[in-house]
Amino acid sequence: MDIPIELTTLVEYEKNAKYFIVNDVVKVSIVGNAKDILLNHRILEKTKVNLHITGLTFQGYLNRAFIHQVGNRIRWQENIAEFDYSLKEIYNNFFESLAIQRSFRQFEKHVETALMKHSIKIIYFDTIEPNVKAIYGIVSEHYEPSNQLLFREKFIKDCQENDFKINPLPIKAVKNKNTNRVEEYFKFNENENNSIQLYLGIVYGLNNGYGSYYSNWQRVIKRSNSALTPLEVKIEQTSNWRNNPKIIHRPENSINDFILEMVTFGEEHQRFLEKRMEEYKEIVYEYEAFVEMFKSILNRIKIADLSKPRVIEGWKKAFYDANLKEKDSLWAISESLIITATNESAIPHSMRELIRKAGSEIIDGGIDKFLKAYTVDNPMHISIGYDKEYGFDKIKN
Repeated sequence: MDIPIELTTLVEYEKNAKYFIVNDVVKVSIVGNAKDILLNHRILEKTKVNLHITGLTFQGYLNRAFIHQVGNRIRWQENIAEFDYSLKEIYNNFFESLAIQRSFRQFEKHVETALMKHSIKIIYFDTIEPNVKAIYGIVSEHYEPSNQLLFREKFIKDCQENDFKINPLPIKAVKNKNTNRVEEYFKFNENENNSIQLYLGIVYGLNNGYGSYYSNWQRVIKRSNSALTPLEVKIEQTSNWRNNPKIIHRPENSINDFILEMVTFGEEHQRFLEKRMEEYKEIVYEYEAFVEMFKSILNRIKIADLSKPRVIEGWKKAFYDANLKEKDSLWAISESLIITATNESAIPHSMRELIRKAGSEIIDGGIDKFLKAYTVDNPMHISIGYDKEYGFDKIKN
């Protein structure tokens, strides 16, 4: 079974990574303007941070990975309770000190202390400048990389030897350009009686201390070949491989626990979707109430004025097809939203994914929850950091 080029490319890339154990004085400098960041938090991800150690400069960015990996160690040195200091609170603490001090110096001091107090290993790549290194990750001194190819080999082998309902023949592999993560998709629980086909996506880990393995589920309504938003599911067993790669490296060890955790989720979610579909088919509206529901949903989605006529036209067309099967039902409304997002290429991509999200949330969380969560004044909108590769395109050939 051929290994996808996307995965071998990642493995070859990470082979060039090097390690530096911090055992000397660290000087931290953030390259940016505190006032600018306070006015626009989005530029934080592009703000450079330099770690100066023994004549070398390790360059990185104040992105989520850096804030998380360093912020956790700041938390430890400040004796803050482990479960009371989330990533969001680390960011809030950073911005609060920035607003008071109007400089980065307080945060820089925290980072310097954290890096020197704990046993730290910097994962880096060389650059064209001999004394400048590009930071890939900041980890414990005891951190060891995992082997993505061995993980894949064991995953496919275990699927072949056990009745896990996972087809061991992968259908597609993709690389997310924004995160550098590689995902490989497998059909799950193929059954002609199911109305919705699930695809299990294995998201391979990165050896930077921040990119753990997880599963990404694609969900396709068979009759219309349209897809709900994907579901990311973290796997608890992953922590064992992250902290002790020997567990997966030993030939006698399988990864059955990891697979069983995914299979359990897949089976439960399949049952939920099939049941929800049948329930929504039974919820049928009188004409006036149906039109009102149509308007209520549309008014809760933030769609640009220029795109709205296309969205309405596309939704009407998709709804007509779906409504032939389930007359004036809640399922017809939900599915037609998802069909619109999948098929109407004339609508801007970001708007299509927003429409897909609306249809999916109505199915996943229920129509009442959707109507309460969003209003005309507070409509559903595209979140910051939207991933353009998100959705059904990942598994379509």
